[in-house]
Amino acid sequence: MSTKIAKFVSQIAVYFPPPRFESQEQEAEWLRSMVESLKAYDGDILDRACQEIIDTRGTRAGEKWFPLPAEIRRVCTDIADETNRPKVLAAEMEAAKANPWSRARTRFVIEQLLSGEMGKRAARDGWIGPLYDECRLRNELPKAHEIDGLKRRAEDFFAVRSMCHRREGWPATGVGSGLAGAAARLGDTIEKRNRLVASVVLGNASVELLFRSLDQFNDEEAAA
Repeated sequence: MSTKIAKFVSQIAVYFPPPRFESQEQEAEWLRSMVESLKAYDGDILDRACQEIIDTRGTRAGEKWFPLPAEIRRVCTDIADETNRPKVLAAEMEAAKANPWSRARTRFVIEQLLSGEMGKRAARDGWIGPLYDECRLRNELPKAHEIDGLKRRAEDFFAVRSMCHRREGWPATGVGSGLAGAAARLGDTIEKRNRLVASVVLGNASVELLFRSLDQFNDEEAAA
C-alpha cells in the first residue's frame, strides 16, 4: 500500500474503525479495494478528504464504520473539482478568447482599440470597421505599415455598399435585384456596427451597449 493511502486509512480508522474481518484474506482484499479506489488521487486531496470526513461524518448507523470507497471517492472528487475549478475557468476563458466572434474576444479587441491612438484615429477617420475585424481575427493590433491597407478596405466597403444601394451592376428585376437589396441591407448593418464601435472607442457609448447591439446585428445579417 502506498504511503499516501496508508496515511489516509490510519487517520480515518481512529474515528471510524474498519469492518471486522473473518480472515486475513478478507482484510487483504479490503485493503486492495481501497488502494484501487484511491490511487488516482494526490496526497493533498486525500489529506483534505480525510479532514472533511472527520469533520462532517456523523454517528448514525450507516456512518459508524469506515466509509465505503464510493463515499470516499465522492468527497475526493468534490475536492478535486473545487481545486481545479480556477484552472478550468481559465482554460474556458482562453478558449473563448480564441474564438474571433466570442464576447471575450470582443472585449479584448475593444480594450486594444482603447489602449492607444490607432483605435481613436480609425474611429474618427472612418476605417474602424476593417481595424475592428482585423483585430478580431488576429487577436492583436496591426502594424503601422498596414494602416493604408485598412483604409483602402474601408473605402472599398463604402463604394460597394453605395453601388448595391444604386443597384449598379445588378439586374433591375428578378432574383438579381433582390440580391442587390440584400447586399445593401447587409452593408447597412455592418456600417451600423462600425459606427457603434467607433462610439465606444471615442467614449460616447458603453461596451455593454455594443454587446446588446451585436446580437441584434447578427440577427439582421442572418436575415439579409
